[in-house]
Amino acid sequence: MSLKQKPLQTAPSNGATQSTLPVGSGNYRAVFGVCVFLLVAIWVVFGQTLRHEFVNYDDGVYIADNPAVLGGLSLKGIVWAFTHNVNVNWTPLTVISHMLDCQFYGLHAGGHHLTNLLLHAATAILLFLVCDR
Repeated sequence: MSLKQKPLQTAPSNGATQSTLPVGSGNYRAVFGVCVFLLVAIWVVFGQTLRHEFVNYDDGVYIADNPAVLGGLSLKGIVWAFTHNVNVNWTPLTVISHMLDCQFYGLHAGGHHLTNLLLHAATAILLFLVCDR
């Protein structure tokens, strides 16, 4: 039995044969509709942040006041991300993501928020698709 199939009893267990169906709902229109719904819902909730500035909670430590991040994405920056803590946290993927954001958007907060919105949307849709399987 492959990973894409699960057994389905077609008759009582009196020696009848089994058939297989693909894992997941199989209704591609419904799956697509849920994905679009998730994308729209996330846009409605988080889309307004594209007009927001950085907050004074930890954006300074992670982005605005961090020379390693402000320099954008580089091999030296990636090594720094894996060998240093920011705000007492070892979060190299977060730091590298901020470096990439600074590479593309500089200190324009809306760009950083756009990346966050896209990551939220991608993970919500991916979680749904995994759960649908």
